[in-house]
Order: sequence, then structure tokens, then C-alpha cells
Amino acid sequence: NKKVTSFSIGNTHFDFFQVSARVTQFKDETINTELTENKASYYIMSLNAEGNISDFVSYAIEVNQSNDKLKPVNGIKDQEGRNMSYFFKSYFTPISFLDIKLQFDQVGSNYQSDGVYFLNRNSQAYTAGIKLRLFKNKLHIKNDFSVIHRNFEQKSLTNKTQKQFYDIGTHFKRIPNIQISYAPISVEIANKLDTSFSGLDANTNVLIARLFYFKKVKKTFITTALVYNEIENELAGNFSTQKGIQHFISISNEKSNFSFTSSYDKTFASVRFISTGLSQKITDKLSASIHLAKNFNDHFYSEIIRAQFSYQLFKQFNLGAGAIFLVENQNKTVNSGGSVSLKIKY
Repeated sequence: NKKVTSFSIGNTHFDFFQVSARVTQFKDETINTELTENKASYYIMSLNAEGNISDFVSYAIEVNQSNDKLKPVNGIKDQEGRNMSYFFKSYFTPISFLDIKLQFDQVGSNYQSDGVYFLNRNSQAYTAGIKLRLFKNKLHIKNDFSVIHRNFEQKSLTNKTQKQFYDIGTHFKRIPNIQISYAPISVEIANKLDTSFSGLDANTNVLIARLFYFKKVKKTFITTALVYNEIENELAGNFSTQKGIQHFISISNEKSNFSFTSSYDKTFASVRFISTGLSQKITDKLSASIHLAKNFNDHFYSEIIRAQFSYQLFKQFNLGAGAIFLVENQNKTVNSGGSVSLKIKY
């Protein structure tokens, strides 16, 4: 029962420097501050900047702070500095088929955000990587090397881990393509899987092997994929690994997109879950989408339903609203949530 209120403002006019600021409040409405000393709400203040300095260099910077009150910290070296998180990523393209990536991210032990389920607190990570695009972008090879410091705030307890991640894939037009990737969980990785019931968290790494095919028929795009995934948790007992197979199909055109996913165990012996989604541009100003998921395993949630719509009030104003319903497996209790947003573009 948390209420989330967010306000953001940003500039996207300059390609070399796009900056935005956001303030988000998470409020737990089940906590009565008159009866307990527990804090009912906290704020996250974020500052982001990104851009392309030239055709060869791009960057993204993000600084976040969580606090009980709406105020900045006095100094990042103070105790309050543990409420901070930082992210920096830069790409260098010295030649047309080569990208070099440098990345740094750090999350303090007291930083909190209910909007990120794979948050790894009290950690630092340094990453360097390369990406090759070969045969006129028909083949890509990506390799990242990361040094991760857990418990970095306690120097004597710091746990240093070195990890190597990779991504290899093809991009042909008329034949099936393959992709094999191994990476830590992130928004980008989660979007490649239907993760409705996968139990991902901050210590999760994901191995994905995809065989996919896409075809354009007039103005309609058809995509289908067979995906094998291994979701491993480094800190779970006996290095727990969850294996499964998913089948995905998507049909889309200028106004609509339909998708269906079915997930199985590693031998196709049983169905883990199914999900389907439909998004539709109803008029030039109104669009809507719905997502349904059904879990067949003994999971906390048995069904997930999400719906949202967006309406363009005026040329610069967009109004959005959404709802989510989570059905518990044990007693069929329905948990629900909703959202309303207003976007102003000037």
C-alpha cells in the first residue's frame, strides 16, 4: 500500500547535453506515524545528463539520493553519503565497427528505491567492454569485464569479485537469427524476457540463448522467438539456478501490437506461466494497452493484470493512467495499484 508521487523536468533540445531532474516520493499509507516511530515516506532526488559530444563519444551520468526529507546531503563523505547512488557510462567509437565502453556505478548501503527490484546496495562496480559490429552489422560480438566490490563502505569486509559478460548475435533479414548473452540483471536484460514470475533480484545473472525470426508483410511485422534462459543467484544456497524455455510471438503494425509468451521448464514437461499483451492506438490522440499473465507454479502471485492508457489533451500535454491487479495464489486476495501522469512538452 504505497503511494508514489513523482515530478520531473528535463531539456532534450541539445543533442550534446540533455539534462533532467526528478523528485519522487514513496509513501507507505499503512504506517501511522502517531503510533510508531517508523518513517511513513521518503524521497528520491535524481539528476541525469546524457548526450553525444561528437559522432565518436557519448555519455550518460546519473546521481540519486534517497532521504526522509526533501533536502540534499551535506557532503558525500558524511554518513548521509551512504544514501547516494551514482552511475556513469561512456561509449567511444574510434572506428565505425568498434565501440569501447567505460562504466562505473555505486550504491550506498542506506540508499533505497522501491522502483528498482534489482538494487545491489553497498556495492561498487567498474566495467570496461568492447563491442564489434562485423559484416555490415550482420554480426555483433560484445564482451564486458567487471570488477565488483561488495561491502565497499567497510574496507576490511570488502568482497571483490571479477565477472566477465558477453553478448553474441546475428542480424540477417531472411533467415533465422541467434543471440547468446550472459549479463547481470538490468532493465535492458529484463525486457528480453517475460520476467513476470522469475524471482529476479540484485544478485541475479541471466544467460539467454535466443533463436528468432522476423518478417515484414506489407506494413505488418511478425516476430517469433524460442528462448532458453538460466537465471542464477550468486548468493542463494548452493548457487541456485533456475532454468527454463520460453516461446514468444509478436504481431505489430502502425496502430497495434499483440504479443504472446509461454514459459516452460527446461524439458517442456510443464508450463510455468503464460502471458499476453495488446497495445492499440485507438485514435490519433488516444492509445491503450493491457497485459495478462497466469502462473501455474506455486508462486506468491497466480495472476497479474496491467492496463494503461494515454491521451493527448493538447499539442504539448499528454495525460496517462494505469492500473495493476495482483492475485495471490494462496487465498486469491487481490492486491491493486494505480497511477496517473501528466507530461508537458514545450
